[in-house]
Amino acid sequence: MTVRILTETKPEATVIRIEGDLRAEVIEELDRVSSKAGGPLVLDLTNLASADAEGLRALGSLMKQGAEIRGASPYIRMRLESAAE
Repeated sequence: MTVRILTETKPEATVIRIEGDLRAEVIEELDRVSSKAGGPLVLDLTNLASADAEGLRALGSLMKQGAEIRGASPYIRMRLESAAE
């Protein structure tokens, strides 16, 4: 499965929806998109199937910068928590 990174700018926040498999080869695109976000950032992970170590690090970094995580499966949440330790 490939990944899709979709951005939606709302008055209250910029929502970045990540769908599929977040792998190292697309982190540069995620960084590019997130750096352009104005105001608060929300990461919608409802359709994120998996993430490799680099993908988890990128998500963790965005969380440390204040991004809100929405819709993450229990498995993805567990992996994010483990990566943060």
